[in-house]
Amino acid sequence: MSLLPPSTNHLYRGSLASVWFLGLYGLLEFGTGCVHYCLPDGGAGMIVGLDLTANKHTIIGVFAWMGALQIAYGLGIIVVACWYRLLVPLFLGLGLLERRPEISSSTPSTWPRSPAESLAKNARRTFTASLSSDSRVSEPPKDTASGSAGSHVLLYI
Repeated sequence: MSLLPPSTNHLYRGSLASVWFLGLYGLLEFGTGCVHYCLPDGGAGMIVGLDLTANKHTIIGVFAWMGALQIAYGLGIIVVACWYRLLVPLFLGLGLLERRPEISSSTPSTWPRSPAESLAKNARRTFTASLSSDSRVSEPPKDTASGSAGSHVLLYI
């Protein structure tokens, strides 16, 4: 009895470039997870530059936890790329779905801070682009009293 079921690679009819890309993505995910798990601060201070004076242990714990998840996910991706190529399209789709906010954003300052914000931002862009011929999305108007867009956000989601 083996740990893994028999390979399904002989049934795969897709592109080998997709397999190689998925394998590379798995290695990058695994490497990123190792960085988060193995660095003393999980990369929170040294790489990201977060201030660790408040709740240092919680922040480092969350980074290590995410690193452990990335290691497991990266190993799973590598297993799919090496032994179960029929699942390559599924895992490429999952990778795109997972990385969608990073791909669609132009700068780190505009990246969504949560999955809900990401969904709202993408829904607003899609809705606005479907209504106008101009593909650019305008930002909500600023409130003249406070200088923020907080009171108008619900109108644009």
